[in-house]
Amino acid sequence: MRTLKPSNRSISETKDFIPQDFYDDFWSDTELKMKELLRETLQTALQCEAGEHVKREWYERGGENIIYRNGTRVRKSLISHLFGEIRDFEIPRFRNAIFSSKILVRYARRTREFENAVLTMYINGQSCRRVKKTLKKLFGLDLSAASISAILQAAQNKLDEWRRKRIDREYSALLLDGVHINLRVGLKSLKPRKNAKKDSTSGVIITVMGIRKDGAKEILGFKICSGESRDECYGLLMDLYNRGFRLEPGAPVIHDGSEGLAVAATEVFPFNPHQLCVFHFIQGINEYASSKEQSDKIQKELSAIYSMYIEQKDAVRAFEKLVKRLWKVNLEAAAYINRHFILTLTYLTYDRSLHESFKTTNYLERTFREINRKIYDVGVFPNLRSAERIFFLQVIELNSKETGELPYYA
Repeated sequence: MRTLKPSNRSISETKDFIPQDFYDDFWSDTELKMKELLRETLQTALQCEAGEHVKREWYERGGENIIYRNGTRVRKSLISHLFGEIRDFEIPRFRNAIFSSKILVRYARRTREFENAVLTMYINGQSCRRVKKTLKKLFGLDLSAASISAILQAAQNKLDEWRRKRIDREYSALLLDGVHINLRVGLKSLKPRKNAKKDSTSGVIITVMGIRKDGAKEILGFKICSGESRDECYGLLMDLYNRGFRLEPGAPVIHDGSEGLAVAATEVFPFNPHQLCVFHFIQGINEYASSKEQSDKIQKELSAIYSMYIEQKDAVRAFEKLVKRLWKVNLEAAAYINRHFILTLTYLTYDRSLHESFKTTNYLERTFREINRKIYDVGVFPNLRSAERIFFLQVIELNSKETGELPYYA
């Protein structure tokens, strides 16, 4: 096929006859034309779908099928993710049947892709108010905050499905930790916030993360509760266990030393060793040091031991020397180190390639920092379900980066 190329002469001759508003309104006019084309394409597709439904062309009769076309009805509005709002398009009607389109969900005012785009903006740090402003600039849509909240509400169904999903996999390690959040209206079991300007409560999201055999880290479950108690953590772990979650023989349970988390993990996985988070252990010396200078000095010595030794017996001897020296300087700090250091060295019994993954809950802490950026934007959650939805959306986004499994809105 020949390709027609405009000559320089033809362009120069016609340029003087092109009005100035052609350049000024080019993109807006193109968008309007594309909306019209999308509207016509949608109507044509719906008519083709209607033909498949009745198994006949227009005005064709005969056969035992008693379903007939009955004209069309006008749909006032549909919001798409490409060109914004499409207005006044026709939908086929039938006699003796109800038309259920696979292209256009019944009663839906927005396409699924548009709702997924809104979710993506929200996950990436935009609040409901910012999402509303962005949509106004992009599409000229005056979408209400209630409509945006309705889109987010759909995530609740996905959360319920995720919580019922079978796991049926053995993991190489289990990480347990919690992140604190604020709720404007919380359950009675949540604690009232101190010095709060409004009536609000504080809660903890207990989170369970598993490390797969291939090294991928996956958040498997979470629960909002008043604190890191044994009962709350036990309920979460038992739910995962009943859904098929298992630990390999000898796989460590890694936590920050919280008594409730440790006791619950021992009851559910009684034969798996515990690893106390090295980072939390080193930071805990702040409570027992007599001054900041002493705290910094002890922390440097502790960090040096963890970075220097790769054999557990050598690290134990180094800790014993440190404790013996500290008995004369700070009895409480020495007692703290002597009480916990053995649990922080469990990771040294595994292959050296696993040391960084097993020695701390730092990956979970980094995950919390990313989620905290969104929590900071929200400020105070209006209710429990709102906090769960936002946390869930962040979780599946982070899981997709590790496991490669695309989130449902991708």
